[in-house]
Amino acid sequence: MTASGRRPPLAGLEADLDFERASEATVTLHVPADAGLPRDPRQLRMAVYLGVYDLLAERAVEDAGEVGAGTAALERALRLVEASDGPLRFALFERRSRAEAQELVARMRGKEIAMTEGWMLPRLEQDIAAYRERVAALRRALDAAGGRAS
Repeated sequence: MTASGRRPPLAGLEADLDFERASEATVTLHVPADAGLPRDPRQLRMAVYLGVYDLLAERAVEDAGEVGAGTAALERALRLVEASDGPLRFALFERRSRAEAQELVARMRGKEIAMTEGWMLPRLEQDIAAYRERVAALRRALDAAGGRAS
C-alpha cells in the first residue's frame, strides 16, 4: 500500500506477465465514439494500450512521491516486460505450431473422408453387387443341376 492507502499501480505486474500464472480474465473498455480516436480497430487498440500505460506511469510517479522513485518503478516494470518477451514468443510459437499441426491433421482427415466416401464406398458397393451376382448365378446353376439329377 502507498501512503495514500492505495495499491501501487504496478503491484503484481510480475505475476501478471507470467504466462503460466496469469489470469485469463479480460477487461472490456468502452471507448467513447467522440473521443477523436482512430476508427481502425488495430490503431484504436494501440491508442488504448498507450493511454493505459500513460495512466499507469503517471500514477506510479504520483504514488512514489518523487520523480526518481517513480522512474525506478517504471524501469523495473519495463525490465519485467522485456524479460517476458522471450518466453511469450516461445509460447506463441508453440501454440502456432500446434495449431498448424491440428490444421494439417484436419485437412488430412477431410481428404481421408472424401476418399472413403468418393471412391472406397462406391467401389465396395460395386464389389458387393458383383459377388451377389456370382452367388445368385451359382445358386441358379446348382438348382439347374439339381433339377436334372431328379
